[in-house]
Order: sequence, then C-alpha cells, then structure tokens
Amino acid sequence: MDRIEPGFPNLLRNANGFIIVLDLADDPVFQMEVILEELNRMKIKIEDGDSASPLEQL
Repeated sequence: MDRIEPGFPNLLRNANGFIIVLDLADDPVFQMEVILEELNRMKIKIEDGDSASPLEQL
C-alpha cells in the first residue's frame, strides 16, 4: 500500500462491513498478506461472519 488517508482506519472501523478485492493475476496471496498486516496495524479485526447479527437474534 502506498499511502493510507488519515481518516480511513476510522471509516473501516465504523463500517458494518467492507469488501477486500484482490488481483488474481498478480500474486493474490501476497496481496492478502499485505492487506491483513495493514488492517492489523490499524487495529481492525476481521470477523469470520459466523456471529449472528442483531436482526438474526430477534
């Protein structure tokens, strides 16, 4: 990643979700490792999606 805008970590942290897009023709494993390291550095945790949302609990 070249540069992260100052408010971007808060934007991700406050979002209900986000999509990670990789270029499958250009070493996707390395791309994912870089993205996960950057998210970890920003203290953003990725959930596995198995936890029930508030609407599913009703």
